[in-house]
Amino acid sequence: MGLLDKQIGGISEYFVSMEKLRDLNIIKVNLPERWKSFNSEDGKISVEISTHDVILPNNQITQIPVFWVYGKQSEVDFDDLTIHIKSIIKYNNDLDNKKELFQEKGNELKKLFSELDLKTLKTLEFKYRKPKVKKVNNVKKEDKKEEVVEITNEDNSKEEVVC
Repeated sequence: MGLLDKQIGGISEYFVSMEKLRDLNIIKVNLPERWKSFNSEDGKISVEISTHDVILPNNQITQIPVFWVYGKQSEVDFDDLTIHIKSIIKYNNDLDNKKELFQEKGNELKKLFSELDLKTLKTLEFKYRKPKVKKVNNVKKEDKKEEVVEITNEDNSKEEVVC
C-alpha cells in the first residue's frame, strides 16, 4: 500500500485531489451535493464548495460539487484534514440512515393506523432502549500520526485500539 493510499484511507471513494497551495494544505473531495459540510469546531479547518465542469462520455457537460477542505500548514496536516472529512462522511451517513429509519417507522405507523380502531390507537406508546455505549477517549500520537482510541468498557476495564 502506497503513501497516498494510506493517507486517503476511508475517503478514497470521494477523493479528488490533495495539494499544498501557498501556506494551505488542501484535500478536495466529491461528496453528494445534498450533504451538509461544516468547519472544525476549533476553526482551524474550513470547508468551501465549488462546482466544476465535467465532460461525460456522451460529450455532455455537467457540473459536480467539489468540497475544498483546508487549513494552514502550520496548524493542520493532511491527517487532520482526512479525519475531518471522515467526520463529515459519518455525520451525513448517520443522517441518511435516520431518514431511512424514519420512513420505515412512519410506514409501520401508517399500517397500524389503518388496521387498529381509535380506542386501541389511543393506548399507543413509544418505547425505546438506549444501547449500551462504550466510553471512548481519543488520543493522538504526534510522532507516528496515528490515532489511538482508548475504550472504557462497562466493567471499567480499558483497551486501546490503534487506527
